[in-house]
Parts: sequence; C-alpha cells; structure tokens
Amino acid sequence: MVPQGVTQEDGAFVGFNVTFTHGKHPRSITPDGMLESSLGWIISLARIGKGATLGGICKWVMVGAGAAVTKDVPGFAILIGCPAKIKGYTDKTSMR
Repeated sequence: MVPQGVTQEDGAFVGFNVTFTHGKHPRSITPDGMLESSLGWIISLARIGKGATLGGICKWVMVGAGAAVTKDVPGFAILIGCPAKIKGYTDKTSMR
C-alpha cells in the first residue's frame, strides 16, 4: 500500500511488507472520543527516489529490512537499523 503523500519515482523498488507511516499524529478518535475526520490528519510527505530499493528516500538508496527511515538521506546511501543510519554508499555500477 502506498498512502496519500508518498511519491514513487521511476525504477524504485518497494519490497514486500514495506510500511509507510505518513500521519504525524495518527488517531482514529479525537480527545473527546469522537471519530476523527480526514481534516484532523496531518500528512507527512515522502518521496521514494529514482532507482531506490526498499523505500529509500533518494536516488539509488538501499534500505535494509526492518530499518526505519525517519528523515531525508543522500543519494546512494546504504541504511540499516532502527532508526536507520548510513552504513556506507553504493553507486549505479555496483547495482546488479
């Protein structure tokens, strides 16, 4: 599922079970117990860059399984962990 606010560029690969959490404060009810309307949601925008893998944020980014990307990252970064941290870089020529 790719929710509202997420843009996927050409050639990006979103692997199985990738989850996008795009609400800043997701709630189904208001503080007084009423059903929350769509007007109450603040949507976070995310862009999956060209050639990114597993929900990377910029061009040719690779994100390890289970990593939680919480901010923009530079192109060609390799990310792992929760929260995700840059562990190295790749380039187009090494992508096979």
